[in-house]
Amino acid sequence: MASTPATTMIRWYCQRYRVAEDDQSVYHIVRALGSFADVADDPWLSESLGRLDLPNEIAEYWQERQPQIAQAMFGQTENL
Repeated sequence: MASTPATTMIRWYCQRYRVAEDDQSVYHIVRALGSFADVADDPWLSESLGRLDLPNEIAEYWQERQPQIAQAMFGQTENL
């Protein structure tokens, strides 16, 4: 599943739960992809992989990727 695009997985969600791609739940899923405000630091993850900067790398990736997904799903990135 690692090679499956996020937009495809979101569309699977829509099919599974029988919601439209413009459903409010889809908006919330896409919006949450770029938010890390509620994620607690997990030192075990970073230390176990020997990469102390891993949480920052993950956050940076999703904060860049999330507007791209919003553009693909909704045709806009404002108000996310």
